[in-house]
Formats: sequence, structure tokens, C-alpha cells
Amino acid sequence: MSRDLAVLEQITSCYYCGVRVSSDLAECRRHMIACPKHPAHELHHALEESVKLQSHYATLLNQYDGGERMTFTVDSWLQRLNHLDRFL
Repeated sequence: MSRDLAVLEQITSCYYCGVRVSSDLAECRRHMIACPKHPAHELHHALEESVKLQSHYATLLNQYDGGERMTFTVDSWLQRLNHLDRFL
């Protein structure tokens, strides 16, 4: 198989918007989140808001009782999910 043909086989189109993206898993995930027509876009936004609320609540509780609750950003939370082989 020629190198050019191998590269063509690694490119796919988004089912929701038709944009051509590499079939590389990381790039596909980035496109899923960026594509406003993809369901993962809304899920990512919902996760982002949820993590913000959880982090704010943890900060408030830490201030109140001097605890050491962890706070996260969306990116750090997604890294934890990826580490567990789970993704939206």
C-alpha cells in the first residue's frame, strides 16, 4: 500500500457536520467537543458547568471547616476519566 493511500485511510468525516478529521483518537475527541452539532459538545459543556459548581462548593466548604477537599478544572477531570478509560 502506498504511503498516500495509507494517509487517506486515516482521514474520516464527522457524521454530524461533514468536516474531515484525522481518525487519530485524540483529534477525533477534540473535534467532537468543538463541533456544535455533535452530542458530545453539549455533554462537555454540561460537564464543564458541573465541575465548576463542584469546585466552587468544595472551596466554600474548605473555607468553612478548614478541610482539604480537592478542586478540579474540566481538563484535569477529563484527564482522570481518560486515565480510567472512560470518555463521554
